[in-house]
Amino acid sequence: MIEINKFACMKKTVIVTRTTEIEVEIDVSKFTKEFIAEYVRNFYPHHEIDDHIKHIAWLKSENHLDEFTAGYGHISELGISARIINETTETELD
Repeated sequence: MIEINKFACMKKTVIVTRTTEIEVEIDVSKFTKEFIAEYVRNFYPHHEIDDHIKHIAWLKSENHLDEFTAGYGHISELGISARIINETTETELD
């Protein structure tokens, strides 16, 4: 007879909170009314420059901001740059 080793399993929910501080720079002259209207038609309702700045920061935090980024094209042509200044992660058991 083959003996099977039994082991105890543990299952827990962990809350992970990540805070990322990002510096975003854009050339506001490139974010014309026409550009914003087209962006809103095709992507998200970001009607204000601050909406774009927040979205670009989110893209950077999720590692989705590339030289060519959907909705913005070649980001260098729009004067877009973003860099992570600080990142912290906290975990706690639920």
